[in-house]
Amino acid sequence: MRSAAAGMITHLGQEVTTLAWCWKVTRTDGQVFGFTTHDRSITLAGVTYSAESGLSASAAQAKAGASVDNLDIAGYVGGPFVTEDDLMAGLWDGAAIEVRVVNWADTTQTVFMQSGTIGQIKLVDGQFVAEMRGLSQA
Repeated sequence: MRSAAAGMITHLGQEVTTLAWCWKVTRTDGQVFGFTTHDRSITLAGVTYSAESGLSASAAQAKAGASVDNLDIAGYVGGPFVTEDDLMAGLWDGAAIEVRVVNWADTTQTVFMQSGTIGQIKLVDGQFVAEMRGLSQA
């Protein structure tokens, strides 16, 4: 069960919410990147979560027992974040990921959802699809 502060719980109970997904990715070379589903960038704890990443995610698959939780993350190759050279050099392989939901109207209200690492990455027609593996993978 996830825990949330009272303000976030109140917000979630409202008829209209102002929620966005945020992914913090720490590559194996130490570089930190933030991505969000919101239409504007969001800053949390010193990390800017960019709205201009073109990133999307599949529904998370959580399984009982010792099986691996996973999620696919897709986006466009190029621009300031994900380059083909970096992908081919393996800089994104094994990167640590933290996923949160944030109230973008009050960024003190967040809920930690899951963490894991980047597994297999595929390149297809100018896009990448990266598998996020849950911590039980290790």
